[in-house]
Amino acid sequence: MANPCASEDELSEALVEKVGYILGGMERVTAKVIERCDKLRAIAFTGSDYRGFIPGTEQALARGITISDCPGANSDSVAELAIAGFLTLSRGLFEIGRLGDKAFLTTKSIPDFKFVIVGMGPLGQSIAQKLRALGAKSIAYENRTRYPEHEQRLEMSFQSLEDLFSECNAIFLATASARGAGYINGSHLERLQPGSIISDCSFEGAMEPKACLSALQNKRCKIFQDSKLADPMFDAIPPSDLYWTNNTGYNTESALSRVSDIVTESIINMLKAGGDQYRVV
Repeated sequence: MANPCASEDELSEALVEKVGYILGGMERVTAKVIERCDKLRAIAFTGSDYRGFIPGTEQALARGITISDCPGANSDSVAELAIAGFLTLSRGLFEIGRLGDKAFLTTKSIPDFKFVIVGMGPLGQSIAQKLRALGAKSIAYENRTRYPEHEQRLEMSFQSLEDLFSECNAIFLATASARGAGYINGSHLERLQPGSIISDCSFEGAMEPKACLSALQNKRCKIFQDSKLADPMFDAIPPSDLYWTNNTGYNTESALSRVSDIVTESIINMLKAGGDQYRVV
């Protein structure tokens, strides 16, 4: 695809005669796209949260289209960005740097924070490992499945989502879209200690927008997201309190090299035999 943010019509036109498709941009494979591309047999997604980029998954399943993804292939790169975003806000780089208006600013350092990681898949594990290497003293996590082996290896505690938001001041969201849009809501954000920081490299819409805005306006938190908040209600929030990128966490040379090898093999396997070790549907 020449356009990494292709519309439904552009994507449909590009795929109409294709049997295989490697999804590597920001475009979404909707039900409308699936319906129009009657020759399509396989989709290889270059990330791990395929449902967020293939909302037409059920339609693809009904049509017998196979789908693969790349679990963990870009986790280290996304974890790097999640931590970079956190540090940008926690150290006040927009306030005391070239764009700021402060001449002096005392901030917290990594050992001063009580960290929470929501989601303990490959991304959550990578974030935990990097935080430990940077000197984090307190890390807890929440996940729908408990992992005692990770708790021991990474010296983490397991707690409920509600308790974690009450007790921490640094939150990393590392879940997949299957967790559900807006699963972080007002009941969670209202528990935050003033001045907390959230770094969200999970999926677009993980936090309920109005609750998010309220938390920002009331200075309960600062937020970094690896997805754009398009709603104009966020426009008045300064970058020092809210900063986002455009789904760029995965986009490093090392991650793209690993992903390219995986999806090339996957698309060939699915078209030849219908199966692949990374097939998810």
